[in-house]
Amino acid sequence: MYRVFGFAPSLSQLVAAAQQPDGNCRHRCQRAERDHDGRRERVEEVFDREGGEATIERLRAWGYARPFPALAMVVFLLAFAGFPPTVGFVGKLVISGQAVTSGYAYLAAVGVIGSVIALAYYLRIILALYDRSRKSDVGLPASPGLGGATLVILVCLAVVLLGGILPGVLLDWSGQASAFFAVIK
Repeated sequence: MYRVFGFAPSLSQLVAAAQQPDGNCRHRCQRAERDHDGRRERVEEVFDREGGEATIERLRAWGYARPFPALAMVVFLLAFAGFPPTVGFVGKLVISGQAVTSGYAYLAAVGVIGSVIALAYYLRIILALYDRSRKSDVGLPASPGLGGATLVILVCLAVVLLGGILPGVLLDWSGQASAFFAVIK
């Protein structure tokens, strides 16, 4: 997090800041970097602008300001809800199938109901991402480290989609891993 904002405190500074009795993370973070000339104002500005939290209201229109991360967020939320062709669908299908074949069909029904309830919350976030009624407050700072974040998002997105499109490969890997760990035990 700190390198994205152009700030890299030493470990001793972070430990000293964490031991402060006030309990306020924003103040601890500012105290931890007071020795770095010229960088303090930049970090304080980021904390003041974002307020340390991202609410649904602050995500409004983020899909227009940052289309790739917003689209990835939509895919991840739909994967949480269990939509095909994502790995979330495959996971919920496998777990529900095992519950039904083991005689616990009511657990599969509870899982489906839970997914529908969760989808209602996820849709609020998705609709806020593409709502033009308000400009987004949440922004990613332009920095050299942003390319790394984009790469991580791209890799995670590929795993989520490929795991849903080609579930056999993922299930084979998990089967081999469980057999490997069963031998080690």
